[in-house]
Amino acid sequence: MSILTTPSPLPPTGPTDMYDKFSAFPLSRRVPGSEDMRVLEETFTFYSDVLSVGIRVHKGYQSDLASVPRLFWRLIPPDGKHSPAAWVHDVLYEAEVVPRKAADDVFREALKELGVGALKRNIMYWAVRLGGGLTWDKHTDESIYNARTFVTLVHPEESTHED
Repeated sequence: MSILTTPSPLPPTGPTDMYDKFSAFPLSRRVPGSEDMRVLEETFTFYSDVLSVGIRVHKGYQSDLASVPRLFWRLIPPDGKHSPAAWVHDVLYEAEVVPRKAADDVFREALKELGVGALKRNIMYWAVRLGGGLTWDKHTDESIYNARTFVTLVHPEESTHED
């Protein structure tokens, strides 16, 4: 039994087969009073071949999505087609439920699934490989604990229920 269903609603870009590994296209809204933070409005799951599990990101999780300096927003905006991959990557980083390299590899896998072109996908991947350690090293026991309330690793034989 597959843990994923056809995503709904889909973003206006791309055919549905681009989102086969996502249970839904994650909807979010800006956090009041913040220019860059967004809050996830519904739980979704991404099934990763890299980890052989589903990564369930829970409603209420907050992220700045792609942490791209404003200077480069024309090339890679903070949100867009790549946003679902950024949600998954950010929660894996913050919760430290997998090694950093594995989180980065899942990010690249999710970008490919979303149809992000090879050049942009590899730029984004290498940006997190080279710069992500700065963020990773700032985690505290409390921040890791808090982030873990927003992620569940779901094995294929487990329930498909998303809360």
